[in-house]
Amino acid sequence: MDMIVITSALSAGSSWTYASSRLLWSMALDGMAPRFLTRLSKAQVPVWSVLATLVIGTLSLWLYQVSPNTLYLWIVSGIGLIAVLSWAIICASQIGFRRKYVRDGGDVRALAYRTPLYPILPIAALY
Repeated sequence: MDMIVITSALSAGSSWTYASSRLLWSMALDGMAPRFLTRLSKAQVPVWSVLATLVIGTLSLWLYQVSPNTLYLWIVSGIGLIAVLSWAIICASQIGFRRKYVRDGGDVRALAYRTPLYPILPIAALY
């Protein structure tokens, strides 16, 4: 049973490292992360992205060992911040879209979805 648990943990770690490093590499290609993370080895492996991912993972594990409550608080706060920012961006996008749509001659009645109580609802959601 221990071998199954260890194999499962190693598989999850390997999958996490692969997915995270490729995401970091892709972000660097799009200019959303430092450029040096785009460098590939001869085997087409984004070595710097893998190393950055492993450093972040190691620091997270270390922080968990030192202060698990702090790490938990950071994660929960980060998730909450992302949720609030996502909704704010959606509301701002709705306001911007409708303004541009009408300005370009679009008919609001032709939209498949019309925000109820526009513009009050998106503005209220921003505040």
